Amino acid sequence: MKSNAPPNASTDSLSKEALRFLSSQAVPVYFEQANVVFQKPASMTDEECGPLPLYRGPLNDTTDQHISCLRLPFRWRVRLLFGGRLWLTCVGVQPPVLITAKSPFDAQ
Repeated sequence: MKSNAPPNASTDSLSKEALRFLSSQAVPVYFEQANVVFQKPASMTDEECGPLPLYRGPLNDTTDQHISCLRLPFRWRVRLLFGGRLWLTCVGVQPPVLITAKSPFDAQ
């Protein structure tokens, strides 16, 4: 089974409170096509933000795309099933986004 932890990552340095917080949040998943990892801003702590693996590549001749994958905790999946809503917050300028349950790397 492939680990979702970044290389050399350890949860030993995270407090129990941080682990409890992270377990209630969507967790970045490392995937085969990921070719870059965005790091947290210097102004944020490890408890507030962590690395985000991404695929960065061309969408077309003039535009790049960044693709990430997140694993949702069980209670989020239940909320989605019965509530049907997913909230997206972008810090800074709102970029065009796509949220999907299907991998963009799967054959059509």
